[in-house]
Amino acid sequence: MGQDGDQAMLLRIRGGNFTTHVYQEISAITDRALLSVRQVKYTQTDGVITMPIKRFGLERRGRLLGPLTPYKRDKSKEIRSAIILRNVACCTIEKEFLPEDLDEVTLLFGVGVKRDTVFLCSAEECGGKPCYSLGATVRVLDIEIRDDDEPLSVSREPIAIAQLQSTDAP
Repeated sequence: MGQDGDQAMLLRIRGGNFTTHVYQEISAITDRALLSVRQVKYTQTDGVITMPIKRFGLERRGRLLGPLTPYKRDKSKEIRSAIILRNVACCTIEKEFLPEDLDEVTLLFGVGVKRDTVFLCSAEECGGKPCYSLGATVRVLDIEIRDDDEPLSVSREPIAIAQLQSTDAP
């Protein structure tokens, strides 16, 4: 269960050729999340990146005039989650002037996906450069966002899973 008796979210997307709306939802869910930078794990042999985050609950809001975001963040609903990225071919993590006492950074615009590239960067910056950024090239997109009240584990089977698979996936 999630916080306050809500159902925990588990979203897993595998495959390719999705509409941009799928990628925008990933970005919206993770936008302004707090990434625990010291706990990001990249296992090169398995091709897996695990990133613990604290995301915030989303509430849908109506549109007025102009292109407003359809969601607003509820900062009172902090949700402990993890982003698990599989099929990683290569990964670059840059830590520019990351202070030793900075354990969390705010994800600016959340996690972005474009073709075979997944990327994120911190809102915190030094000299115009993000303090933390991550870019990964994937063989096939396989991203999971899971809410979790227990310690993170890549090998644990999900309780329930919602998958979107492209029509050209084997």
